[in-house]
Amino acid sequence: IRSTPSGTATASPMQRARDAYKAGDFDTVLSATSEADSTRREAADFLNANALFHLKRFAEAETLFEKLVRSGSPQYRHPADWSLLLCRLAQG
Repeated sequence: IRSTPSGTATASPMQRARDAYKAGDFDTVLSATSEADSTRREAADFLNANALFHLKRFAEAETLFEKLVRSGSPQYRHPADWSLLLCRLAQG
């Protein structure tokens, strides 16, 4: 959480995205993660890919999951690999 100049606390873009994901507001996830800084890119991509999957935008989700698999990220590679399979199955 960071403070705005007026002294009120606001959630980071990633926290807003996680909150929106929990609430099922997947369009807000996509807009909030676009504001995430570059150090959170893999986390943002993983959250975006899952939001896209829920929005039934399987081809776009597949692209992001595939990017995460190829990145070799120890945190996201395996869950992204399974999700990539689900995207491909959903597309027939």
